[in-house]
Amino acid sequence: MAIKKSITFEGRKYNLDDRDRVAAESALQLDTETLTDSGAANPGIPISLTSNGAGSDAITLADGKFIGQVKYFIHIDASGTKSEVTPATTAGTYATFDLAAVGDTVTLVWTSVGWAVVGRQSGVANATGAFDGPLFE
Repeated sequence: MAIKKSITFEGRKYNLDDRDRVAAESALQLDTETLTDSGAANPGIPISLTSNGAGSDAITLADGKFIGQVKYFIHIDASGTKSEVTPATTAGTYATFDLAAVGDTVTLVWTSVGWAVVGRQSGVANATGAFDGPLFE
């Protein structure tokens, strides 16, 4: 993502020097955590990378801190074992979801009633119309 050299806000143009652009780019970077065992995902860290190696993992997710908080889960393990994620409170009928293939991704947003699923993506290449991705139960 390129950072512009100037911005316009409320009709006024502001020029940005190199230091301002570097600060803006740094502010756009999201924190990550890598989960390699069963345990808790940190709801305050936007991106959780799951890599469980030898066996399946059971991952929990506590309630969010504010409405609109975003949480991404991305499976990076090629061993074929799964990570089962169980949010404390869900906005919907699901209770858990499984990530098993490299690239399986689930995006959640905290609402006033729980974690809502706003996106999921499979890491598996399938024929047109077929989906083999994160399983919700």
